[in-house]
Amino acid sequence: LHIVAHVGTFAVPLALFAGPDGRVVAFEASPDNFALLRTNVGLNALADRIECHLGVVTDRGGSFDRRRDDEANSGMWYFVPSPGGEAMHAAIRLDEWLAGRPDLDRIDVVKVDVEGAELDVLRACAHTLATHRPMVYLEVNTAALARFGATPRDVGAFLADHGYRFFRNAGDRNSAHDRFRLVPWPLLGPTMLFVVIITTIRSIRTFDTVATLTQGGPNKASEL
Repeated sequence: LHIVAHVGTFAVPLALFAGPDGRVVAFEASPDNFALLRTNVGLNALADRIECHLGVVTDRGGSFDRRRDDEANSGMWYFVPSPGGEAMHAAIRLDEWLAGRPDLDRIDVVKVDVEGAELDVLRACAHTLATHRPMVYLEVNTAALARFGATPRDVGAFLADHGYRFFRNAGDRNSAHDRFRLVPWPLLGPTMLFVVIITTIRSIRTFDTVATLTQGGPNKASEL
């Protein structure tokens, strides 16, 4: 599952990698991007491997305001729920949508890059994550998540509750090769707090040990 697919920059090579027996189900919410996505799929003769669906993948309903912070970048559209927003297309709740697709009986990878609405997408496919246990590859952008009232810790907590571990691609970005270098990525907030607490406790214990062994030392230097 590819959410969102933009114009096919990743969908096309993913489909080529998956081979004739694989399938990429690509979602895109921007009509302009969607038109280019379908064009690129056709130009690469991959209509039998890539499904294209137009809509906003979310766990929320209603209408949306379409916004972007960089007018020159068509890949930065995001969709904010708004009662007075554009009717757009019906919101796609993935678990419900997949329930009507028994042919998609195996989900291996879920790629998510939705400019801050990642937690909404994950909530929309919670059952799919629990049932299929796919690899999840997603963007974590603190500023973008804040648009939707979420934090990286919220995303991490949701995935941890579903039994996921975390890795970061430390390889070269936008390089000429496809080599990934994955490194473990713990939830940094809790880890840092744990390290600070343990370090403090150990420093106190060390001081207590020195004071006991030296009975205060010369001129009671090790006494509090």
